[in-house]
Amino acid sequence: MCTGSCERQATRRSASSTISASRRRWQPSKRPKRPVSGSSCCWPRTLAAACPAFQDSAAEYLRQIEALRDRGISVGLAPHSVRACPADWLEEIGRYAEAEKLPVHVHADEQPREIEECLAEHGVRPIELLERTGCLGDRTTVVHATHADDFELDLLAGAGARICVCPTTEANLGDGFLPVEPVCRRGIGICIGSDSNVRIDPLEELRELEGIARRQTGRRNVIPTETLLCFGADEGAGALGLEEWDDVEVDLSHPSLRAVEDTFEGLVSGCGADVFR
Repeated sequence: MCTGSCERQATRRSASSTISASRRRWQPSKRPKRPVSGSSCCWPRTLAAACPAFQDSAAEYLRQIEALRDRGISVGLAPHSVRACPADWLEEIGRYAEAEKLPVHVHADEQPREIEECLAEHGVRPIELLERTGCLGDRTTVVHATHADDFELDLLAGAGARICVCPTTEANLGDGFLPVEPVCRRGIGICIGSDSNVRIDPLEELRELEGIARRQTGRRNVIPTETLLCFGADEGAGALGLEEWDDVEVDLSHPSLRAVEDTFEGLVSGCGADVFR
């Protein structure tokens, strides 16, 4: 059974702290909040001159980050990938993230070609390069990690980093499957994302993640429902650097939840995003 980093908090209490299954109208939190923004950094070698949206330097990117922070916006750093950012940019961004204690999101090990190109240019695989450049820490979320090998998974676990898995996008692009059990066995945190998919449905992503685990192991119920909800809520908030967030109300009158004995099981096994109010 896969519990990952949610083992110590995978209880119905932790799940319901984020998902409120009731017929009461959702009440916005009265806690003061600042907007949260993730700013992406890219420097595609063949496109930088043609598209002014791409940064000329890591310093320019960090100046943009500072401008957002000066406006009171909570930000995260997003060097897109080892393909899109030179190694010296990753080093500069990594130093800044560590000094300012900011979350970092970066795509890595999504496709075999990416790994081959990274090995050819840098002599190491993508997650190894992140570790070498100082971009791998306990506030780092590696998006995909689809083809991460055992050594890279050990690096993620040792750094306390998370993985953001995007199952529907990875299926659409033919990327492959996250090695779910090896990830969970190491206690690596997992959260979910939509990446480039136009369909935004967190429950579908969680359901597909469990489906991947079942196909890989030949077993049912690999990831407990409480753990899946933890991946969707607590780990997602942690990846964004959030300590507090609003509750989400579940519409118990929704047809997908009629005659369901266990609301949480019903959410993960048969509902879509339209069940949330």
